[in-house]
Amino acid sequence: LLVFSALSPELARQQMIAVQKTAKRKESTLNGLFVAYSSGQLLGATLVNVFPGATAGMWQPQIQSNDPTTVCAKLLRHVDDFLSKHDIRLVQCLLETNTGLPARLLQNGGYSHLADLLYLASSKADFPQSSSESGLSFKPYNARDRQKLQDLLLRTYEETKDCPALDGIRQADDILDGYEATGLSGTDFWFLITGKMGDMGCLLMADHPEDDQCELVYVGLIPSARGCGWGLKATSYAQWLTQQAGRQRLILAVDAENDPAIRMYAESGFSSLDRRSVFLKIF
Repeated sequence: LLVFSALSPELARQQMIAVQKTAKRKESTLNGLFVAYSSGQLLGATLVNVFPGATAGMWQPQIQSNDPTTVCAKLLRHVDDFLSKHDIRLVQCLLETNTGLPARLLQNGGYSHLADLLYLASSKADFPQSSSESGLSFKPYNARDRQKLQDLLLRTYEETKDCPALDGIRQADDILDGYEATGLSGTDFWFLITGKMGDMGCLLMADHPEDDQCELVYVGLIPSARGCGWGLKATSYAQWLTQQAGRQRLILAVDAENDPAIRMYAESGFSSLDRRSVFLKIF
């Protein structure tokens, strides 16, 4: 399929299988498939996935035309109409780089470069064998804690170095809905971080059993709790939880400009998997 033509043949095949499996469970999955034709010739295509929390993800539009600007513009107008009908607040698209024709085509369609993301992973060899005393307590999330978690989440976003341009775009409830839909574990791997300063932050993880890995979806501390090594302790706890779940690795994404977090993850044994540029459009 043209949508996945930017991937390696093996990754494209895997993605096609994943989409087909999802479509069998949820027929509306392919409602976000958009193609451009002229005289029976395929000129372009993209696939949009709608997620909980008023967000969506769009695969990089693939255009095979002598007039890519016009074809992509028409394709993106149909995508906009589709997203508006689904009350989407924002849509993101990942590119290999923030320059070149693909980036210009998105920018012509109203997308802005948000940040570059580094995708990192740590393996079993880096996991601690025990949950050592860290001066922190990790309280398992309960649905009764929803409002507390929302308030705490917003406090952790204050003065953040991780995609700061996102601050204030979505409500905390929508953000948590999106986090909850990540992986297959729901809120089972969510924790409130407490310590001598009281509520200090949150640790939100997701399980991906089909890939034999867990994901560190979000770890955040309130401003007064930063710079004390607590983030490193929370990351170590996430690695230990991954070990307890029997998964082979822990993955995460971090803003490439967030130097303190990158140094912390390197100290925890994380290494780079990939890098992508995030383009965003807000409705």
